[in-house]
Amino acid sequence: MGRVQCFRKCSDSDGPRYATNVPTTDELKERIEASIPGASADVVDLNGGGDHFRATVVAPEFAGLTRIEQHRRVYAVFGPDIGGPIHALSLTTRAEA
Repeated sequence: MGRVQCFRKCSDSDGPRYATNVPTTDELKERIEASIPGASADVVDLNGGGDHFRATVVAPEFAGLTRIEQHRRVYAVFGPDIGGPIHALSLTTRAEA
């Protein structure tokens, strides 16, 4: 069974915040584009909380791969962060046209 990572909600004068660093859309985009050569990524925060994202990734290396193989390649970029700081990542992938 995998390790479960819990987040403790904190509050301060600026309102609630989380004790764990939450990734930004720019950070996710940069990680994808740095890890998959020639990739172009567009990442959206779905709920504003920094843990549910949607990403569209276009990459030459996806040519000839099944959709599942493409998604596995993107999920591999984040490793254990999926299910941790990145609670959900919805993907649309395709080979470069």
